[in-house]
Amino acid sequence: MRSPIATLMTFVAVAGMGLGAGAQPAVAQCECGTILTPEGAKRALELIAAGAYDPKPGPRAIVYVPLTFHVVRMSTGEGGLPADRICETLDDVDVGFLDTDIQFYLGGPIDYIDDDDFYYNIDTMGEINALRRTNVVPATINCYFTENLARESGPICGISSFTWSPVQGIVMDNDCTAVWWNHTTFPHEVGHYFDLVHTHETAYGAECVDGSNCDTAGDLLCDTPADPGLGNHNVTGACIYVGDETDPCHGDPYDPDTTNMLSSSRPSCRTSFTPQQTDKARATLFNLRPELVHYELPAPFDCNANGVRDDCDIANGTSSDVNANGVPDECECVGDLDGDDDTDQGDLGVLLADWNCTGGNCDGDLDADGDTDQGDLGILMADWGCTP
Repeated sequence: MRSPIATLMTFVAVAGMGLGAGAQPAVAQCECGTILTPEGAKRALELIAAGAYDPKPGPRAIVYVPLTFHVVRMSTGEGGLPADRICETLDDVDVGFLDTDIQFYLGGPIDYIDDDDFYYNIDTMGEINALRRTNVVPATINCYFTENLARESGPICGISSFTWSPVQGIVMDNDCTAVWWNHTTFPHEVGHYFDLVHTHETAYGAECVDGSNCDTAGDLLCDTPADPGLGNHNVTGACIYVGDETDPCHGDPYDPDTTNMLSSSRPSCRTSFTPQQTDKARATLFNLRPELVHYELPAPFDCNANGVRDDCDIANGTSSDVNANGVPDECECVGDLDGDDDTDQGDLGVLLADWNCTGGNCDGDLDADGDTDQGDLGILMADWGCTP
């Protein structure tokens, strides 16, 4: 699995290669299916008026956001996004949000959904929303990865929800996820989840190139230049805008930011959020999605010092996590029930005192299945004598 720095170097290298328009694979589908509806545009204005997007006062701290990854496979259990690309996707969003001081981690094990219909046949919003209602894990961003993704208007690479959306979650097409030419559609969709809109948004009217209406048109942010709508047709492989579009305000030629993460620029060109986008994303977290805010990682980042983040060790199956606490088993005494960092008679006493507990919140539940029984005893005995 690549490190975040390696991912960033790939962004830079691909963006700077000066490739012609045909060197990058053509994206047949519309990249982003997230649409700001008239009702959503009205709701966003209400949130602005209520101060929901005002920056949080005081020093800016790094916050950590939990994700739940749901991987759709065929009914036979075959197919689906491979574990190494799942973790590469996690690196992609960390790199994409690096300058915002928002970082991400897997909030639990990967959820595999074995369903042919969800794997092959998603082509309406109703079917997208049915998937987003499947196996939802509260207080995390639920992210679904499937082989085929389309809405009524045609195929898409990804789709997200705003805070006001009736159904929450992100859905990604596997072919647009952690592939050599595209490491930014997923961060782009996470940006929408934090109520950021496209830089070419026109729900409030077209933004003037001179910025005279920047706070009432476009994306309502004044540090994102007016954007005519970017793509392979007007952005080169070297991330240079070559379009000849002019704005409807004064006929001024556009000079858009081809690197902005919320643009529809080439995926290999997108690397940045502006300060105002960062402020809005963080305000959305603190004010509208506070259940996602954590000030520290719940487990060590790389406790076994193998150069791979712990959640990816677990996701890839290179480390076990029988107690589902996000820490590879080789880094802790998994039978430690009394909190003294070893596994011995004291832990056996806790387990026996809790024997036959059911219904969750069981003190002796080592295998995280909601009860205390033979399975937990087996884990404790296998770990007997463990010391730090």
